[in-house]
Amino acid sequence: MIAEKGYGTVMANFAKRKAEGKDAEIISMTGGMTTNQIPSTSAVTLLSEKPAELAASLQKAGSDYAKRNGGNFEVTAKVVGKDVKLTVTGVSAHSSEPESGVNPVARMP
Repeated sequence: MIAEKGYGTVMANFAKRKAEGKDAEIISMTGGMTTNQIPSTSAVTLLSEKPAELAASLQKAGSDYAKRNGGNFEVTAKVVGKDVKLTVTGVSAHSSEPESGVNPVARMP
């Protein structure tokens, strides 16, 4: 018998709708491409009228968040065109040994 500690796949599709708030809007989100691996990165792309301000705010908040939560992962925010890409970098691992990795999806602020 061959068995792993387990893994799962979550796929979600949401109907696009007009944003109701005044702040940033999430336009994409990723967190790994294979079902048997702890990914090394998780990323969110945000649309904002003030991308430089948002990136600076998220960078500071992300650094503080990482320090308060073990410091074994990194949060970065960068302006990419008119968007802001927020990335959490952890440590990739096979799902048979998830404790050897640092899951960035679970640490996305």
